[in-house]
Amino acid sequence: MKTLKPFIAVLVLLVILYNFAGCRKTTDEFIISDPLAYLAEPESFPVQVNLDSLLRLESGAPLVFPVSGTYNCLPRPLFKDSVLYNMSNGQKDFIVKVDNNPGKGKYYSWPQGLVIDSLSGSVNISASQSGYRYAVGFVRAGTRDTCLQNIIISGASYKDSVYVIGNDDTLAHPYFNADPNWQSICDASGDDDYQDENGHGNGNDKCEFDAEDNKGKKGRANSKHVKVRTISGVINLK
Repeated sequence: MKTLKPFIAVLVLLVILYNFAGCRKTTDEFIISDPLAYLAEPESFPVQVNLDSLLRLESGAPLVFPVSGTYNCLPRPLFKDSVLYNMSNGQKDFIVKVDNNPGKGKYYSWPQGLVIDSLSGSVNISASQSGYRYAVGFVRAGTRDTCLQNIIISGASYKDSVYVIGNDDTLAHPYFNADPNWQSICDASGDDDYQDENGHGNGNDKCEFDAEDNKGKKGRANSKHVKVRTISGVINLK
């Protein structure tokens, strides 16, 4: 028995070291040190893209903006217009396709809010959040380089701000096309411009806020006591 003890001790030590090495390897396999390399992994893509896929909202965790992204790195811009307008005319979805196809690859966008098909680059304007500037990124298949282009979804948005109601700071004014300095094309309006059952709040020939949605319903914000002036777009926070 005395001659076996050193042998057994060495054997146990070897087993422990082997298990430790195996666990370390397994853990390292799930660590992504370069997220961009993971996103730009070479893939195979279908010859044709089913356009129905871009009608769904592609969701998921927000992607980190690429550190090595480059502007003006394609022969021609993905979209010939930098401002995209919703020309749906009451239709449910208005789709804008990439004007200059750069070849096989994947498309991404920042920040969240743009509904873009990751294979074709087509944008669902109707389903995207309007009034914001987005960076669209394209990674060519088999590469790690991200080519970027900025686009704006035309529309109105509101600044993130703190309003002090006690100081009569009660009105949130919209800004347009991602530019807080853009002069409003809408007419001014007052407290008689809220959508109600008495025929008030129908906008005018220039602008209409809280208008019909895709289901044909109007005044949904005002019906929930969010006081939106339908001509100017001003929100009364009182």
